[in-house]
Amino acid sequence: MITPHTLDELGSDDRVAVLDRDGDFHFMVHGVEDSPADVRSRARRDGSEVVATHLRDKKEILDLVAERKRNPGGVED
Repeated sequence: MITPHTLDELGSDDRVAVLDRDGDFHFMVHGVEDSPADVRSRARRDGSEVVATHLRDKKEILDLVAERKRNPGGVED
């Protein structure tokens, strides 16, 4: 899990990828210039799937994870 202060301290060229490994969310800080394919490749080597890349907004990141935890698999009721 990413700590809130990590999100607060991102550099101007840093972005966050939200990753899922067996239902557990974790994060990877990556460069703004990294392509989505590069991020997916790095995640796969770690055994993870990419939920989203190139995020920067703290609220957006935390809301995304909260929603995915409430609704794993993204199926609407």
